[in-house]
Amino acid sequence: MSRNLGKNALLSGVSWIVPAIAAFVAVPITVRGLGDNGYGVVALVAAVAGYLALMHSGLPNGILRYVSVFVAAGNGRATRECTRFVLTWFIATGAIGTALVWGLAPWLAGTLLNVERSLVPQSVLAFRIGGIAFALTAVVSALSLLTQAFLRYDLVALLNGTLVSSSFAGPAVLVELGYGLIPVMWFSVVIGVVACIAWSIAYARLMAAVPDEGPPFAQFRRSFIAFCLTNALGSASTVVQTQTSSVVVGIAGGTAQVAYFKVPSVISSKVNELLNQMCTVLLPTAAQMVADGEHGLVLALYERSSRLFYVLNASVAGAVVVFSAPLLAHWVGPQYAQQGALALAFLTLGQAVSATTMAAGNVNLALDRPRVNLAFSVANSVINLATVYSLTVAYGITGTALSGLVASGVGPLFLHYTHHAVLGTSTWRVFRDCYLRTSLAVTAVATVSWFVLKPYAADLPFTLGLVAIVAAVGMLASAASGAVTVADLESLKAVLLRRSQNRGASQ
Repeated sequence: MSRNLGKNALLSGVSWIVPAIAAFVAVPITVRGLGDNGYGVVALVAAVAGYLALMHSGLPNGILRYVSVFVAAGNGRATRECTRFVLTWFIATGAIGTALVWGLAPWLAGTLLNVERSLVPQSVLAFRIGGIAFALTAVVSALSLLTQAFLRYDLVALLNGTLVSSSFAGPAVLVELGYGLIPVMWFSVVIGVVACIAWSIAYARLMAAVPDEGPPFAQFRRSFIAFCLTNALGSASTVVQTQTSSVVVGIAGGTAQVAYFKVPSVISSKVNELLNQMCTVLLPTAAQMVADGEHGLVLALYERSSRLFYVLNASVAGAVVVFSAPLLAHWVGPQYAQQGALALAFLTLGQAVSATTMAAGNVNLALDRPRVNLAFSVANSVINLATVYSLTVAYGITGTALSGLVASGVGPLFLHYTHHAVLGTSTWRVFRDCYLRTSLAVTAVATVSWFVLKPYAADLPFTLGLVAIVAAVGMLASAASGAVTVADLESLKAVLLRRSQNRGASQ
């Protein structure tokens, strides 16, 4: 098992790239095939599933922290017992979620949400099928998290890359063949069954090598549950905030408006997922450092990861903001650009600000300080929930996105508190070393691109090329300003060299 942060972060990035490409190709096809209202129903089903995930919120980070520590300590007995506890919980909550959606589907589709009357019968069935898919997804989530706790990001990259890509490609193929909403929903069940089988095989192989020795999980259960409960409150507020945006749009504007909001959110969320997947590697890595008594390395790990993740985060976000209107116009259609271009810019900026807190959040969890994350997560959600409905009614989906951007303003306060109270370092020094140079470089590149390059975004391939160029130039400008050091490049070179040598040895 490797604790190499760079390698695992790169593998996490790989597990995002293929599904992101699949989504970019498939989503416009699915939107056109289902229509605005049909795709809006799919988005609302996903939002309800997000609410159901509250039943196991808090457990993901608990799994990553505790199981990775058990594995690092060679405590096979606690590892086995903890994983059995986790799987039992996810299976049970999945079954409860299915039952809830099955019973509430008529009320959701016929009363709460502004679903077009002609779509209500199909929507009821779609919600019920979505409930079945939720149960399967819950099991897949548990098995995937356990695999990450073993730091087997090679398996995560392979399985996520294949299965998540299929979840986007399948509906596009179905609508091209003339199928509608219900077959698309049944496909989510089929891919869930396949995913359960694949992840179960990977999990079984990992556990086969774990010895049944060491202290029992009972010795750690109380601290594990306390950690998960504290973290669950913060995770729950984030889930509620994320899913409420789609639900509020559905209540205020109907399913077509949900589709107009969902499409730009797919772009912004995919960028955020990349950063989140890469940054999540910090939790088990830092937790194992703490378990090994290497506390002095945690601060260095935090600062380096913050600096490098921000280069990627800011550069991509700047490019997406510049080309938000032509991206939507050429990707899905002019109406989506007219409705959602400003929303996409606000969503991207808000998530970019929030992404700067990812490294700090994961390090807090590794250091067993989940209450710090909880306090600021709740503050973010309270601001969002207090403003989202009024802003949505006043400004449509642009107001929905603006609410998230306003709420992200608690991020800098969160970073300052973490630096001062948890890590014992200077916020000004971290800002200067990790954020300032990249912010100046990316702002300059984005400003020039807005006036010089944006007018040339005449079609989708050219627009995508310009986005990639602007993002790459932002990264290069950041590197030239000193945000990327020689040591960073040497570390990347070493990771790539080891991967090449491993491939050569296996052939």
